[in-house]
Amino acid sequence: MNIQASIALDVLSMVYVLILFLNLGHKTKKARLDYQYFWIMGTVCVFLALDAAYFLFYGKEGMVCQVLLMIIKSLYLIVNCLVIWLWARYIDYTVFGDGFGRKKHCIFYDCVLLLNSGAVLVNLFTGFLFSISLQGTFVVGFAAMWTFTILNYLTMIMITVIVLKHKKEIQRNIFLPLLLFPLPPACAELIQIFFRPLSLICSYSISALLIFQISQNNAIYTDELSGLANRRMLNEHLSKWFSESKDAVICGIMMDLDGLKAVNDTYGHLAGDRAIVHMAQIIKSVERKDILGARYGGDEFVLIWLSEDGREMYNVEEQLEENKAKLNRLWPPHEQIDFSVGIFCCRDRDQFTAEEFLKQMDESMYQAKKEKKSCSATAL
Repeated sequence: MNIQASIALDVLSMVYVLILFLNLGHKTKKARLDYQYFWIMGTVCVFLALDAAYFLFYGKEGMVCQVLLMIIKSLYLIVNCLVIWLWARYIDYTVFGDGFGRKKHCIFYDCVLLLNSGAVLVNLFTGFLFSISLQGTFVVGFAAMWTFTILNYLTMIMITVIVLKHKKEIQRNIFLPLLLFPLPPACAELIQIFFRPLSLICSYSISALLIFQISQNNAIYTDELSGLANRRMLNEHLSKWFSESKDAVICGIMMDLDGLKAVNDTYGHLAGDRAIVHMAQIIKSVERKDILGARYGGDEFVLIWLSEDGREMYNVEEQLEENKAKLNRLWPPHEQIDFSVGIFCCRDRDQFTAEEFLKQMDESMYQAKKEKKSCSATAL
């Protein structure tokens, strides 16, 4: 094995990942997905450092080096499982949010992590997985190591299946990076099982670049507070749909949070932020998967999708109302929200532009808001 070349590749890869990691850390937002990016990048960096440390002591004789190599290799294998576990959970959160599908898959990911980590810890006392000789060489228990590796690959396969199965629900600009993340290290590990003159763990730096690409895409196209698409993505989708010659109907629903200014004035802007997050949860709970949900600006939100005839428009509006009632029951009284809705279906694209489409929804929404205020005043 070319130890010097392996160490050089690990160090260069680690420097590369650190640059991406620090850049990501500098720009990271207080959102759940951003913390997950941060932890994945950090774990990849630790993984590369452990690989380099292993080669520094590899082949050195003596009890001290034997113990050090045993500890380093054990940590290396656990961190390897941790990278895969973090990535699997990120994929599930991207596709399912906090829904049952995510919780169901997480049980599998957690079991694989616990089984493999437990096997590594037991190996410290039994050596059934691997051992380090007094000459500082790595001795593999093939059956146990293959079982360890296959469990990790099962997680990777499940991740790939989930991404492919839910392709339509994932933003197109991040679909390929999500799909390709496990591929470089998976191929590298397969090669090294049969051919080990050089360490290929540096392939994780390619995966780190994919993570960074996803993060940058999200920063460009995702609203920081709500996690919904931002105005840029909304405009790009509408511009594309209105320029296409297909016969599909463009449907849209615009919503405006009622009384957000009063919430900010009474309970503070943090309470107002929570109201916006709650609104995003209601939108994300809509079952129709081809809908783009976006924060239009301030306290206004938009849902758009392509339809054959627009007949499902009122079903989507009904789902929003049902989700609002269901989620409001889970929140404290002062955090419960209400909103006004404007709807519009564009059946003739030659008669409207994207801007006019949004304007029609906006006018419909403010008319509904005006009628709601009028009804409230009459009731008093």
